[in-house]
Amino acid sequence: MSKDNPVIGIIDDDPFIVKILCQLFESTEFTSVVINENEDIEAAIDASEVDLILLDLNLQNHYGFEIARQLRSRSDLGLIMLTGSKDQLDKLVGLEIGVDDYILKPFDKRELTARCRNVLRRVLLSRAARTAQKSNEMDQVLPGSPLLGLDASHFRLKAANGNSVKLSPHEFRLAELLIKAAGSDVSREQISREIFEREWSPYTRSVDVLVSKLRKKVAELGTEAEIITVRGKGYQLLK
Repeated sequence: MSKDNPVIGIIDDDPFIVKILCQLFESTEFTSVVINENEDIEAAIDASEVDLILLDLNLQNHYGFEIARQLRSRSDLGLIMLTGSKDQLDKLVGLEIGVDDYILKPFDKRELTARCRNVLRRVLLSRAARTAQKSNEMDQVLPGSPLLGLDASHFRLKAANGNSVKLSPHEFRLAELLIKAAGSDVSREQISREIFEREWSPYTRSVDVLVSKLRKKVAELGTEAEIITVRGKGYQLLK
């Protein structure tokens, strides 16, 4: 999955609706991923680096507002509720929770696509501003690793030998943490708080999966830089 495109997660227990949405996004600049309501939703969102969730209000085993409240409490992820209910109270509850938009079924495909773009514009601009601010702080305060550097404008990891590789936003933020602390340990707890905006849990592998992805990209650079696992502590970028 390429993070050159915004990723939209679909949580809906109606196979017909899911199929329509997936086919719709195939013809747009979006990448879609289907998330089952019974899996670890937060881990699935982290693994696919989802930018926006389309969430059905009345799922088979969960109430959509419960999931929306949980997601909103941990991040500025885009949230759009999909529902067949015309109850005005449901709409008000959703907006109070922090849902970005509320769309009734059946929906117009062009209108839904336009609303997704509007929400994603807010989400991506906000993330870009935070990334730029953190990168400026890193450039001004910390020398980082002599073997690796970051190009914040193009989300690339650069090696001293001239090679570079494209990073996803989450990979970029992880690389930033490790470069800042080059030669020192970075805990799973810190990575989870800084990147996924929630406390680390030993029952999810979001941090480990992300580190594995970045480790492979560091290896592609053909440099001596290496991300090692420090047992009981976390990870470290060797200087």
